Amino acid sequence: MASTEDEVKDSINIIMEVVYEERKKEKLKHDVDYMSQLLWSLLAKCNGRPKSLPEKIKQHFKDIYWSLRLHLEFHFGGDAVDLENLRKVGEYLELDTGRQPGVECAIDPGSKLLEIVSKGKTNSLIKAEVAPR
Repeated sequence: MASTEDEVKDSINIIMEVVYEERKKEKLKHDVDYMSQLLWSLLAKCNGRPKSLPEKIKQHFKDIYWSLRLHLEFHFGGDAVDLENLRKVGEYLELDTGRQPGVECAIDPGSKLLEIVSKGKTNSLIKAEVAPR
């Protein structure tokens, strides 16, 4: 009798692990897609002119793109995950979207985005301070 009870508990644990892993993957897809949408919105505000972006800002966007790709590769391995917004960002930035991201792409995309925003705020404040009144 005890062995059947143990088998039931084991089965329940396996099911719960699978459900947890699937939820985690779906959350990751959602988070990557959300960040991709945010990037896409920011890039769209540049009026479709990626070449007009300062090189440093463009590099931040590229870093975020590759970091998101690395997140997907790490968590999904060979499973094809095609997120349209992420693909659009890569194409917009004229990246080789077919290549695999390397370990150098292991950055926190949210921190990189905050860096862009904080530099923008800092630059705006500096301009406001130096502007003639």
